[in-house]
Amino acid sequence: MSVEPDLGMLARELCRRHGAHTVVLFGSRARGDASPTSDVDVVVVRADGGFERDVRRWHGFELDAHVVDEAGLGAKIAEHATGLVHGRVLVEDAGSGERLIARARYLLTQPPPSPAPGDVDALWGWGDKMRARIRATDPTLAAYQRANVIAQSLAAWAEVRQRWFRGTKETLATLRTEAPALNDALVEAMAPGADVAAFDRLLDAVFDPALRPPPRD
Repeated sequence: MSVEPDLGMLARELCRRHGAHTVVLFGSRARGDASPTSDVDVVVVRADGGFERDVRRWHGFELDAHVVDEAGLGAKIAEHATGLVHGRVLVEDAGSGERLIARARYLLTQPPPSPAPGDVDALWGWGDKMRARIRATDPTLAAYQRANVIAQSLAAWAEVRQRWFRGTKETLATLRTEAPALNDALVEAMAPGADVAAFDRLLDAVFDPALRPPPRD
């Protein structure tokens, strides 16, 4: 398998297969920090036909194509804005790909949408519940719940602070400079044999009590 996929060939195939006019690469292969096993993530735009996901092995690479029509494009840009800011146009119609990337970049200059009060309650409730679940008497269940805390911690950290979650790699880099306490707690919790206190510290760093919203009447 070659180190890089033939993106031109891929874009032509996707346009034929889905009747599309625009293909934009995003994610790690667009940013330039992909590994040989990284997915080839693309947004594929067509005039109509709704949304579908084209996920398959393609010439030795893992393809993850989000096929969307023009009516649904705005929602897809919002969903993948943090990846599309580094987007790379593979094929476009009259500048449509560059406009797509520009919309994603503009979106990230704005605050993320305010969560509904119920969603805020659910987020903080999850943090509270995990403190009990990491103490499950079944060791397999406890290990699973601790892994769940690690897996969800970065996105939860961003959501608690009403920030865009910019993906794992970029968020980890941000933590080293902006939230070193959380970075240290995450490293400690991921260490083999980490005890329950390490996970308490990780949850404390994510769910900073000073940021907890007041209870609703």
